[in-house]
Amino acid sequence: MTKKTLQLLASVALVAGLGMTTVTANASKESGQGTQDTTAKVTLNSDNGAGDNGNDGDGDGSNVAGKLAIVSAPDVTFDNGTINGQEALKLDGTFSTSENSWKDKGSGAVAVVDPGTASGWKVLASNTVMKNDDTSITTGAAAAIQGGTIHYTGATLSSLDSGDANPARLDNETVSLPTAGTDNVPVYSANTGNGVGTWLDTFSGASLTVPAGNAAGSYTSTVTWTLSNTPGTTASTTDAK
Repeated sequence: MTKKTLQLLASVALVAGLGMTTVTANASKESGQGTQDTTAKVTLNSDNGAGDNGNDGDGDGSNVAGKLAIVSAPDVTFDNGTINGQEALKLDGTFSTSENSWKDKGSGAVAVVDPGTASGWKVLASNTVMKNDDTSITTGAAAAIQGGTIHYTGATLSSLDSGDANPARLDNETVSLPTAGTDNVPVYSANTGNGVGTWLDTFSGASLTVPAGNAAGSYTSTVTWTLSNTPGTTASTTDAK
């Protein structure tokens, strides 16, 4: 809705501009030129909000921060590995679009929509302990992956419709989350006045490192991507191209 509304208003402004060309008036025979100034005006109102995430339309609003919304984030499944008690593993991951994401944003993308607030925003990642899927195992080496790290790598930043004039910024090209869990790892952000429209932080790959001293089993960590409608303050690494 936001994208269509802004494009419509922009096209109205363009038509108005085409109809308001400079008018030459009252030119004397001697001067050869006369001018008259006109105006071309438009008012753009911010949409009520980017709305609920997901294709299910559950309306819970859990992805909304003010009028902003985080509308996509990736699930990742890592290759199976065989542990031998001697060597660490590095397992490649495959992205899929999470259940509550807009399906057209790409499987490795963290997508944010600002429907014209220009308030600034930031996205942070956190994760829970990567625990054994067998909930009856709560202690010992098999309870959780010890000393491992989840890596989201090769991030690139792009805009669907905003261009380069007032870009969001990439805070980390690699987002690393320990299997013991962590909070508030910067992902990407926008200063006040920037980051309007739909922005995508797309990872090209993911990997999981597992030290030798871990036990066989299936393990899961919940990764939370949090959008805050406050301007980013971390140092920029890369602006959108």
